[in-house]
Amino acid sequence: MNRRRTITIAGTVGAVAGFMGVVYGTANWATSQREGPGSPAGPSPAQALRAGRAPIPEVAVAPGTGSGPAPVVPPFPKFTGAPEDETGATTTVRSGDVQAILDRTPLAPSLPAAERDGLIWMREEERLAHDVYFALARRWGNGPFGNIGAAEATHSEAVRLLIDRYGVADPASGTVVGNYSNPIFSRLYQELVTTGSASYVDGLKVGARIEELDIRDLEARESTLPDIAGVYAELKRGSRNHLRAFVRQIERHGAQYAPMYLTIEAYDAIIGSGHEGGPSR
Repeated sequence: MNRRRTITIAGTVGAVAGFMGVVYGTANWATSQREGPGSPAGPSPAQALRAGRAPIPEVAVAPGTGSGPAPVVPPFPKFTGAPEDETGATTTVRSGDVQAILDRTPLAPSLPAAERDGLIWMREEERLAHDVYFALARRWGNGPFGNIGAAEATHSEAVRLLIDRYGVADPASGTVVGNYSNPIFSRLYQELVTTGSASYVDGLKVGARIEELDIRDLEARESTLPDIAGVYAELKRGSRNHLRAFVRQIERHGAQYAPMYLTIEAYDAIIGSGHEGGPSR
């Protein structure tokens, strides 16, 4: 066998082995993300979240979750500037605006456990929104997913500033996209990305669902501390604007969205009102 043929066969075998390694590693990654390390069978994350305030485990990072190579995804397409992008509907919570809230409100002498748990929960939930939207942006193109996903990064950062202010351990420390300290969010990430990848409209409905969830959970964790209450008010305003944007796109594609977490009265009141301005866009 000559040298050229030997090299060709060796290269082909190596390529096949590499491909099988990626497939095997990707399957392991998806399984670990879906189930988590040693997570028992039980209600789906969506069921747990619909039930209300699920307990927050006292852990920093779920070790081993998300190990192995992530699936290969195509690069982001460019924004088109079309109405489909919902460029003017996003609400960015700027760090300067958050800092202004913190500067004009006193620091509470102590942080009640319920307030601490609320900050941890909302930090992870805002990260979830960002991570899911960018996964769907890779699947369907930037559109509203890329624009609103970028805004969600500022929402998560706003909660981080509160976490730092009160000396709470950041649950996002040491984690990667799709991996959260609370395994409920790790499983929900997989569920939402899978659901939203079925069709473009399904992706838009996942976006509306996430914004509904944010509004519901922010209202359930309404704070008596003025600094936390001020930041939460900005986050709720942003989520209402984002919910309107996703529903607008759903209806533009000839579909309808039924609320999952809000009462029909609360949902109709939000959808029936216009974009809410404020110190942040």
